[in-house]
Amino acid sequence: MQAVILASESLSIARSKSNGLPVSLHTVAKRPVIEHILRFLCSDDSVGKIHICTGSNGYQQFIEWLRGCDYTGRVELFNGNHNTGGIVSELLNFTSKKNMQEDLLVLPGDHIPDFPAGPFLRFCAEKDGDVVGVVKGRAPGTMERCGVAAVTSRDRVIGFEVDPPKPKANLVAFPLVKLSAATIPFLTEYVLDGNDTRCIESFLAWSYRIRPLYAFLEDGGRYQGLSEAPLKKISSKGSLAGKLSRA
Repeated sequence: MQAVILASESLSIARSKSNGLPVSLHTVAKRPVIEHILRFLCSDDSVGKIHICTGSNGYQQFIEWLRGCDYTGRVELFNGNHNTGGIVSELLNFTSKKNMQEDLLVLPGDHIPDFPAGPFLRFCAEKDGDVVGVVKGRAPGTMERCGVAAVTSRDRVIGFEVDPPKPKANLVAFPLVKLSAATIPFLTEYVLDGNDTRCIESFLAWSYRIRPLYAFLEDGGRYQGLSEAPLKKISSKGSLAGKLSRA
C-alpha cells in the first residue's frame, strides 16, 4: 500500500503569520508536523512509498525540508500546482497524474493521529473495501463538524453523514482513509458530477453506497495544527501529548 499526505497550503487551516510556512512544516515538540505523520506511517512495514502532495507556493519549502530529514529514501514530493478545488480535487489530480492502481492510504498534512498505525493497517488488510478511522463522539459539537458513521456488528458502514444537524450515530470519522484500488476511479465521476470536494468525508458519504466501506474504531483521536498554536486536540482521550513532550 502506498500513502499520500495532502499537504497543500490550500488544504491547511492556516499558514504561519510570521514565516509563511505551510502548517505541515510547523515545528511541534522539536519536529515538523509532517515528521510526526511520517513516523506514524513508517512504524509499519505495510506502507510502501509515501507521497507528500504540496501546492506550488510551498513546494520549494518542502524540498528544503526533505534535504535535511530522515525520510529521503521513503518520501516523494508531488507538486499539486495551483489546484485549490479542495481535498478531493487534489486527490483526483494526484491519483490521475500518478496513474495510481493500488490501495492508497490518505492523510491530511495538518493532523497527527493519536494511535499506533499497526492495528489500523492490519484491519485494512483484512477488509475488501475502503476503511475510515472513527472515534466515539465525546466533546459537544464534535459530530456536527465532520462525518458521522453508522455501522453493523461486522464494522460495515451502512450510514454516513457530513455535518448532520441531528446526528443519528456517535461514531465520528477522522481524516485517515484507505481507498482501495477499485474505488480510486470513482473520484473522477464524483468530481465531474459537481459534488462537494472540500473534504474526504463528503466523498465517503457518496461512495459507501457504491463501494464497501468499513469503520475502524480507535480509542484515540488526532491533533490538528493551527497557525500560531502548536496543536489543537480534537479527541479528548489519548496519549500523544505525553509522547510529544518526550520527543
